[in-house]
Amino acid sequence: MSVATLSTLATIAAAVASAQPINLLAPPLVTPGPNNTAPAQPTVTYALLPGHWQLQGLQYVWVPPETIPRPVPYWRFVEGYHVWRGGEWVWVPAHYE
Repeated sequence: MSVATLSTLATIAAAVASAQPINLLAPPLVTPGPNNTAPAQPTVTYALLPGHWQLQGLQYVWVPPETIPRPVPYWRFVEGYHVWRGGEWVWVPAHYE
């Protein structure tokens, strides 16, 4: 073996000998993480309506885009489901509440 290899092995052995022993019977330390709850729904959302064509009477007219943000209500989407009504199952389609 070369002198460099012996020196490297001696350095590794010294590092291993000075390492702290690990207690394998102790449970791992668990630090409490950040609160993983979803953020609260914003109370008011604002939006701008883009320019669009709108039917007025018998012709389409161009409506320019909005320049002042307007509040948009938040509606919760509910998937379709069956409900027992009047002795039979009735399908309630998906809708917003």
